[in-house]
Amino acid sequence: MQFTATKLFTAFLALIALMQFVSGAALYSEMTGAKIAVSVSDVALTDGCAPTTYTGGASSLTVKWSGLTVAPAKIAIKLCYTKDQTVDRAWRKFKDNIKDNKQCKQTADTAAFLVEPFESTDLSGEKEVVIPMNTAPTTYTVQVLAMDDTGAFIQYGDSLLSECHIKIDTYDRLPMTLQGTMGFFCAFSLIFAGAVWVYDVKKQNTIAAQWAQ
Repeated sequence: MQFTATKLFTAFLALIALMQFVSGAALYSEMTGAKIAVSVSDVALTDGCAPTTYTGGASSLTVKWSGLTVAPAKIAIKLCYTKDQTVDRAWRKFKDNIKDNKQCKQTADTAAFLVEPFESTDLSGEKEVVIPMNTAPTTYTVQVLAMDDTGAFIQYGDSLLSECHIKIDTYDRLPMTLQGTMGFFCAFSLIFAGAVWVYDVKKQNTIAAQWAQ
């Protein structure tokens, strides 16, 4: 019985490995060739460089890449938290498995890609990308991954190697004038509700006094 259970467990592990292979799963460490050059902000990486700031839901990025050594079938783009934004945050932990790498799952619904894989056979290119509304306000780098026609990752690169990181702020839909108006009406509503409550208490006390007589 124990031998059968061991065989079943081994077969289960083999099935998982096969599924990962078929689905094109890969490790960053397996891609040992030249890195793709990735550019976003055009701000050179130096000590203390100032990040370029974008706004989620309002700004767009122009992601450029070059240096592919083999023509891909598809290109995918990810936003990745900078290393300092992963400290003591297990939900942003780096994993060598590309599909499980939490450092590059950046939106509130943990989307795997900023841009889902799209067809491209060019060795270089660029794409304008709108930053999703639900992107967490913090600092990022941009990662570009090349895939072959089986869905396996064949080459990648990250802007952290050449550029200052980028910063994303939360988009505030409400103009300041509207925020002030809303604040006034909220305060007025609380005052009005309090006045109604005081009036009602006095009225109830008056009625109670009349019945007591």
